[in-house]
Amino acid sequence: MSSAVPQLVKVGVSLKMLPNHGAVFYKSDGSRFGQTRTIKLLTGSKYKIEVVVRPGAVEATSMSVGSVTFPLEQQSKDPQAVVYRGQYDTEGVTHTKSGERQPVQISIQVVNQAMLQFTEAGCLETVWQVKFYNYNKRDHCQWGNSFSSIEYECKPNDTRTLMWINKEMFL
Repeated sequence: MSSAVPQLVKVGVSLKMLPNHGAVFYKSDGSRFGQTRTIKLLTGSKYKIEVVVRPGAVEATSMSVGSVTFPLEQQSKDPQAVVYRGQYDTEGVTHTKSGERQPVQISIQVVNQAMLQFTEAGCLETVWQVKFYNYNKRDHCQWGNSFSSIEYECKPNDTRTLMWINKEMFL
């Protein structure tokens, strides 16, 4: 087994609203804002986040959504993929004003494990365009397109500090 970091790393991120594992939606905003899609989240709510990393020799250790960092707990692992779970809590997040969107920094720390040695693979960093809805306007979170995951195809950079995102797909 080689400890070389794979040329391509695939990371899938899915969000489900707790406690009922409800779907999360996005809306297409065209070019009105910085990005064409806005993810709709509710203030005062908890979200189950599942992160799937491919190949299975690559592991994720923690995830940050905005200023909230949480550990990713391994659920399953095989040579093809590792599945992690974490929880994101929007308690205390201010709702987004009407007609506005918020850029939310996302980062997932990734390491490569081979022969019991961990090698930095880098950090997947991206920005989600989000609209946080006030809890009493939760109906608005149910409009738009539901998605099961956001898939990233990444290439670790030469210094193993970042992973360049080649492709982002909402599935």
